[in-house]
Amino acid sequence: MKKKCKKAIALFLSVTLLSMGSAGGSQLAMGASRPFIIYSASDVNSGRCGDDASWTLKNGVLTISGTGQIDDGRYYGNSYYSIWQEMQVESVVVKEGITGIGKGTFAMCSEMQSIVLPSSVQSIGEVAFGGCKKLKQIDIPKGVTSIGATTFGQCNSLTSVNIPEGVTRIGKYAFNGCDSLASVYLPSSLLEIGEQAFLKCVNLTDVNLPKKVAIGNMAFGYCSSLSYVDIPAGVDIGFNAFCACENLTSVDIAAGVNIGGSAFSACGKLRDVNMSDGVTGIGGGAFEQCKGLEEIHLPNGITRIEERTFSSCSNLRNISIPASVKSIGYQLFPRCDSLAEVRISEGVESIEMYAFSNCKNLTTVYFPSSVTRVEDGIFYNSNKLSDIYYGGTKEQWASLNIEVPDTTEIHYSSAFIQPDETGSNPYDPKNPLETEPGTPFEPSDETEPTIPDVSPGEIGDNTDDRKDPSDGAAYLLISQDSIAVTASGTASVSRIDVDTRDVEEFSVSCSADWIEIEEFVSEGYFHVDFDKNPSYQSRSASIIVSDETGTAHKTVTVEQSGVEPYLDVDKTSVSVYSDGSADGMEQCVQ
Repeated sequence: MKKKCKKAIALFLSVTLLSMGSAGGSQLAMGASRPFIIYSASDVNSGRCGDDASWTLKNGVLTISGTGQIDDGRYYGNSYYSIWQEMQVESVVVKEGITGIGKGTFAMCSEMQSIVLPSSVQSIGEVAFGGCKKLKQIDIPKGVTSIGATTFGQCNSLTSVNIPEGVTRIGKYAFNGCDSLASVYLPSSLLEIGEQAFLKCVNLTDVNLPKKVAIGNMAFGYCSSLSYVDIPAGVDIGFNAFCACENLTSVDIAAGVNIGGSAFSACGKLRDVNMSDGVTGIGGGAFEQCKGLEEIHLPNGITRIEERTFSSCSNLRNISIPASVKSIGYQLFPRCDSLAEVRISEGVESIEMYAFSNCKNLTTVYFPSSVTRVEDGIFYNSNKLSDIYYGGTKEQWASLNIEVPDTTEIHYSSAFIQPDETGSNPYDPKNPLETEPGTPFEPSDETEPTIPDVSPGEIGDNTDDRKDPSDGAAYLLISQDSIAVTASGTASVSRIDVDTRDVEEFSVSCSADWIEIEEFVSEGYFHVDFDKNPSYQSRSASIIVSDETGTAHKTVTVEQSGVEPYLDVDKTSVSVYSDGSADGMEQCVQ
């Protein structure tokens, strides 16, 4: 009687499942052509799983042998399910000869902890291991070139995966939700990381990105354990690629990288962003709500900064926009509560609406005459704006029709060239070259500063900060392995004086046309004069001192940004002169 009942139930299930197969034919077409069956442990312990592949199950170990590809899992309800999902499979051994893992082949095998794949495997289908919640580790064979969509999605116990050289693509959602994944090796052959491929891998602490890989949208979003990312040359960063990585603190971005929209948005602890020259574009909202960001250097050559890129970066203190940027985008810096100073280089042509709105502590803006189009509200509700240093004339400024607070003072370039209508030169305490209020405008010839007779032994590591009121010149004399000198206001460093007393015979060379090396030596010094920076552009050059054999003995690198020159000096004493007041000079020893 029991045997007859079992046969009757089996017959009923067969008819029912076959009728489901005919009714749902469009879904089953995505799986294998065999009948719609999901085995249970009490049914069988062996069977076929491919045209030339078979399986056996013993003591929780599933062994698959034969040749060719293993069948896809069963597809219904928009999901794949393994034919072994109900069989308590704990480990899988795939024998040599099997060449492919089908779509969803092991999907939802929730008890599977390990799998061994042979070197003969060349393809792994979509969702192949999706939902294998206890799978801990896997080595992908060298012959595999692509990892499909959701291949390891929601493998919650997966801690490491080795992806071999030769893999060129990781599909979307491939490791989505693998919240135990701590490390993954990405091969140099990799060209594409699909969208959300590593989304919410919350324990991923390190990722190596190969050159020229395309990173899909949200590929590493919400990876909350990532603290540092090095992005090599040629990488294309997709939308939201690293968004909400809440513990990301530092990013290095190499030349040729394209930064997509919202790429690092809501990375609240990001404080160090190092962009190399050659980065050409930053997408909209790329650093929005990066509240830990205090400063960022925008490299020369960058041409595109889209809207809201630095919106709500509440700790950003200052920003310099290079001349290569032609347009400042819509709401580029709104609600940057700590932003105090903005320098816009000569060459920028337009500024979109609300670019610097609601910057409640913005006080100083350097504004070039090259800007010819300004939309409404660029300084809306930035009520502490006190000084704008404009590169053009009063008439040019008026034509731009820019609304500023009533207390804002505009400093026009004409004030440095000719007196105003009253015959007086307007006085600006921030600009030491201007005269006292109401005094006649009388430009004076620049006088040669006196080189102090101080030996390096007397200087030591100290700073000698002096001012000679007779000629209005100021100088700093510094002896350090490395120094940086900043001239503020209109003061500009015009001469450096390099101590070469420890070299008996030497020659000096420099290829930059804005640097002039005087062809004489005075008591073991050579003198270097360099021009003011006319257009606020960054530029640098090296001055090389060679001994009598032609061997480079010392190198002085001069870097200028705007009217502020920066000097890095290696193993030498340097005198730095300014045609302004010592009060306008700040010295920083690094």
